[in-house]
Amino acid sequence: MKKLYLLILIVLFSAWSDRVTAGWVIILRHNSPEGLIIYESLTIDGKLIKSSSLKGTFIIHLESGIFTMVSQMEMAYWKGNVDDFRAQMDSAMQNVVVTFIKGLPENQRELYAPVFDGMKGMFAVIPEKSLDTLKIEIEKTDEKIEIVGYRCYKYEVKIDGTKMEEVWITPDLKISDDFNGKEVAYYFNQVKPYIQGEIPYDRTEGYLSIWEKGFRMKSVDITGEAVEVIKISEQVIDKTEFEIPENFRPMTIEEIIRKQMFMGENETDDLEENDRK
Repeated sequence: MKKLYLLILIVLFSAWSDRVTAGWVIILRHNSPEGLIIYESLTIDGKLIKSSSLKGTFIIHLESGIFTMVSQMEMAYWKGNVDDFRAQMDSAMQNVVVTFIKGLPENQRELYAPVFDGMKGMFAVIPEKSLDTLKIEIEKTDEKIEIVGYRCYKYEVKIDGTKMEEVWITPDLKISDDFNGKEVAYYFNQVKPYIQGEIPYDRTEGYLSIWEKGFRMKSVDITGEAVEVIKISEQVIDKTEFEIPENFRPMTIEEIIRKQMFMGENETDDLEENDRK
């Protein structure tokens, strides 16, 4: 009988250990130049990454290449290849903006045209040629500080000789052999909108190579946009953390954008009515 109990315990433990593994939870604080503060929770378990903040929830499976955007507000999600995500975001944003402009009175269309023209290209694919022309230098300085118990070295990022950003890197935080910061950054760049007039240096191979020096703990760019790690904890992570809730439904990118931009069914219905005009 004791052997039977032991066997049952072994089976139960094996099943539980498949669902629960050691990982990391990292809290970041994002400060905008306007004073807005947003907190982001980054959950990492090997090749599984989850980012949660007011900007949304994103789940990355580095091994399979599957990217998931979850809308808590709409209890919905989009799941697929990250490159397809950006292409669909680009198409959806253009459709939503064009449809919205159609619904405006004639005298307002010209007034808002510059704003909406900028929005239409927010998720356009940035030509590789424009990135190749940027001369990127990453220089290590003598400055060293401590952030949440980790020694961090300051690097300066220069584009064509002009300092664009300061980044503090720690070589001491070893997430796991499976974690690839450069690859994770690529995924998040696909989600990040492109603002007209900005220099997209953070999407270049030269800039992304900074991840090879260690884990990014803090960054401040020339606009005053800042991101800093404020808490790090190694803890047990349940695999369900990276799963879509059962009661969430699949949605197209365009559906999610329309509902998030115009906050509700009435605005979406108006847009759909404009589509038919």
